[in-house]
Amino acid sequence: MTNNNMYNERNYTGRQYSDRARAITARKKAKARKQRILIGTVAVALVAVIAAGAMVFGAMNAPKVTKTAAPTTAISVKAAAPVKAASVKKTTPQPATTVAPKQTAQPAAQQTVQSVPAAQVTQQSAPAPTQAPAPTQAPTQAPVKDRIDNVNGERIYIDTKRVAPANSGTPYHFYAYGKTSYGFDWTYKADNINFLLRCDYNFNQQQYDFQFYGVTPGTSHVTLYYNTDDNVQVPVNLTVTVDDALNVTAA
Repeated sequence: MTNNNMYNERNYTGRQYSDRARAITARKKAKARKQRILIGTVAVALVAVIAAGAMVFGAMNAPKVTKTAAPTTAISVKAAAPVKAASVKKTTPQPATTVAPKQTAQPAAQQTVQSVPAAQVTQQSAPAPTQAPAPTQAPTQAPVKDRIDNVNGERIYIDTKRVAPANSGTPYHFYAYGKTSYGFDWTYKADNINFLLRCDYNFNQQQYDFQFYGVTPGTSHVTLYYNTDDNVQVPVNLTVTVDDALNVTAA
């Protein structure tokens, strides 16, 4: 009995140890399985978070591309508007100016004078005695403000625009007759501007009174043109001489 009991006790002890070992191993396996499940769950969660982040990033960036394209068209439309407005302003028709009655073309370096000529005060302030033929006065037309006097019942246009030099000597007068529908008209050219030429006009007698005043001594060859009718001019060739005392003679 004693041997049998001892065997049973050893056998039980061996089985008890085996059961404990198996229980410990089972617990270790269960713990390792739980760790693997936890790691797998964490990995899946990380993948899901990364995928969600990528989707959110893509969704946030996609509208930016569409928003940048829209203002380009709006800006170009606004920029085009001022160009059209500017071109309309540039092509706005300007008021027409009044055109003077057509006259016969005059030779270069001539002056045209009508019933009330414009001012030419500085036309001969510093003449050059030996210079080549040049215009002495620019073509002008009758302004409204010119002076017309009533002398002995006759209307006389006084050429106040061409003032006679104060230190000049005796002037030379040349008289001619004619008229135009608008009053009178004249011009001239010369190869030396050593004189000043002005003209008074008598409307009643239709008479031109050309007056040559000496400016510097010398000789000038002058062609004087005066109108006897609209577009009809008569040329007169004169040799005008100014002496040292600034007296003028002509032939």
